[in-house]
This record gives sequence, C-alpha cells and structure tokens, in this order.
Amino acid sequence: MNKKIFGFIFGVIVIFVSIFTSTTTIAALTASIIQIPNEGEIGKTIIIKGENLTPINKVFVGVGEVGVMDIHPKSDKEVSIVIPPSATTGKIKIETQNNGTAISATNFTIVSLSSINLSIKNITSNSADVVFKEDVSDRPYTGTIINKNDIQDHKSLPATLDQIVNGVVTMKATGLKPGTAYIVKITNREEISTEISFTTLGNSDAPIIIDFSPLSGRVKDTVVIKGYNLLLSNVDDIYFYDMIQTSGVVSHDPSTGQTLVSVKVPEGAKNGKITLNTLKGAVSTSIDFTVTSTDKQEDKLQPSIGGSTEVNANGQPIKFTGLVPDCNTGAIDGETGHYKNPCDFNYFMALINRLIKFLLFDIATPFVALIIMYTGYLFLTAGGSAGQTEKAKHILLNVVIGYVIALAAWLIITAIISIFGVTDSSIGMFLSGFMGN
Repeated sequence: MNKKIFGFIFGVIVIFVSIFTSTTTIAALTASIIQIPNEGEIGKTIIIKGENLTPINKVFVGVGEVGVMDIHPKSDKEVSIVIPPSATTGKIKIETQNNGTAISATNFTIVSLSSINLSIKNITSNSADVVFKEDVSDRPYTGTIINKNDIQDHKSLPATLDQIVNGVVTMKATGLKPGTAYIVKITNREEISTEISFTTLGNSDAPIIIDFSPLSGRVKDTVVIKGYNLLLSNVDDIYFYDMIQTSGVVSHDPSTGQTLVSVKVPEGAKNGKITLNTLKGAVSTSIDFTVTSTDKQEDKLQPSIGGSTEVNANGQPIKFTGLVPDCNTGAIDGETGHYKNPCDFNYFMALINRLIKFLLFDIATPFVALIIMYTGYLFLTAGGSAGQTEKAKHILLNVVIGYVIALAAWLIITAIISIFGVTDSSIGMFLSGFMGN
C-alpha cells in the first residue's frame, strides 16, 4: 500500500514538473523584434535585433518580401537583410519556423532617390551644374540631360567620384544651347529616378562658341571651332585678334546639333580671341588662341631618335617613346568617346619615317663611313695588286649604290608624309638635316 501511495505521489510530481518546464520553454522561445533602424534605401543592408529570430521562414519589409539570398542570420538575436525593391514603408515582420512571428513595434521608412534635393546651379548660356546629396548605397549614379524641344538632343552627364565634395555630387552639363529648356534625369543603381527642369540663359537663336581646338598652333594649322548658330555672313568673316581676316569651312554635326567651323591660321595672326561674324551677329572665343613660333629652325626634323616636330591631324606635336609615336593615350573626347590623339594615318607615317631615319642615319651612315675607310685601306695596301684594287672598287661601288637607294626610299616616304598632312616632313628637312650631320 505504501508503495502505491509513493508511486502515485511521485507521478503527480513528475507531471507538475513537466508542465512547468514545458510552459517555461514555450514562453522562452517566442520570437520578438526589439530594435530596427528608422529608415533606409532600397538595396541597403540593415540589422534587425531581437530574441529567438531563427530559424527563419520569411521576412517582410512593409508588404515587400525579402529574397532568401538577402536574409543573413548572424545569431538568434541578430539578423541582417537587404531591403528588396518591393519594400514599402511599414512594419518589419519575421516569420520563424518554430517560434512564431515577430513584428516590429515601429514602422520602417523607405527613403528613395526621389527624396534627394536635386538642384541646378551656375546656369549660363551653354552650361549648368547639376547638384544633389551623395549616398554611397545609391552608387553608381547615371545622369542624362534632354532638350525639351528635341528629345533626340540628349547626352550623358559625367559622374566621377572626384566631383563629390562633403557628400555633395556635382555633374557638369556643357555644350548646351542658349535659351533652351532642358530636363535633367538622375538615376541610381535601383533604377529609381528623379527629374528637374531648367532653361539656359540667352537667346536660342544667338550664336555661341562652345570651344575650339587646338588652343595653339602655327600659321596654316587647322583650328576647329564648335558652337551653335555659327553660319557665317560671308565665307571669309573670321578674324584672328580682330585684325587678320580669313575664310573657313562650315559643317553640321547631326549627333550633337552643333555647328563646326574649320579654319586655317592665317599669315600675320597674333595671340588673341577668334571672332566669327555670323548671320546672327558677331561672337568670339572665351579664351585666346596662341600662335606658336614659325621660325624655320623649329621645323627641322633631326635625324636622331630623340625629339620630333611632326604634328598630328590636330596640329599638335607628335611625341615619341623611342621609335614609337605616343598615341591612343591621355585624355578622351567626351563627345566622341575616342582618344584626342588617336593612332591615325599621320602617326603611322611618322613611325615609318622615324624607322627609316633611324636605319638610314643612325645605322647605315656610320656603317657606310666604316666601309669607305676600309676600301681606302685596301687601296693604300694594294701595292700594285690588281686583284685587291678591283676588290676595293667593287665594295665601294656596291656601298654607294645601296646608300643611294636608302636615301631614295627616305625621300619617297618624306614626300608621302608631306602630301598627307604631316607638314613638318619635307625634302628641305632632309637636306638641312643631312648637311647638319
């Protein structure tokens, strides 16, 4: 009897202990969210803190579900997620496998690019600064500026990180038309965009010069002037330093809508602004054009490897690294996307000219001199030997013929280079360079 009572009491105790333990365990494993950030952007990673948050089935930000690959539990008390594109402002909800659903006590606010205070500053007749606050999570940015009256007239805005100062991004819009309405559109990596409109200063029909290149050159070098409404009153209505009148060729660039005026630097030109007398009035460059020296001594092309005064299609001196001209290097034209010093035909012919000059003057000429000295030695030591004298004559004749052929090849290449526009190469340079040696 005592055993039965003891067993009954023991069973009751086990049941009560089990119930108490089970209740305590269930209470301890209820999922809860304790802390979340107040706001965040699409695509940004945030940290959620709480209790019993794992294992996780689903996570929602507002009504947007977070992708499985964007959920990263660090422990049962901390979970990081990437805010999905479908996220909306609202509570964050975590559905666990065993511990129920945890819901944040406060709302999480979605902040997008459209809330950035986009503004336009420093508006001129042909340029403007697009300014907005930087957020690293939104990188990379892309910017586009569109002519309201001509949607085909649009271009990308530069967005390099060196234009970010104290968290403010500045994108420079250049090459704009005066008195024209534009729309600026900024887009972040999540394809979220914001727009702003502005109008450039000035009259839309007024002539304007955007830029010109090169900024310096010699007489007869070609200068290309870019702008809008640059149709000339007369073909020769172009002035260098307001005095020297010359003619130019006007063309139109359909990709940019700009007018291009090509003109050669006239005799007597001096440093100063270039002025165009157009149908819409006179307009001048904002900076001076520099006329470089035309001293003939500077035009000599030395036969050694170092240095060169050959010029490219833009009238700029061609630089060399050893025998090879430096091209496809340096700055890139923002409009064309090509190098400003491309490896064109001028560079190819300059390379051929440099190779021939190297072989002819640095290799062949010293070698010929040695051979002539050798034949002289044979003549002096012949001692009446007809065989040795004949040998010396034969060697000397072959050397002279070979050298003449080499000179002829150099002259031919020089003539070709001169015809195709590398004006520093001429027969006169050969004569002056050869005589100088």
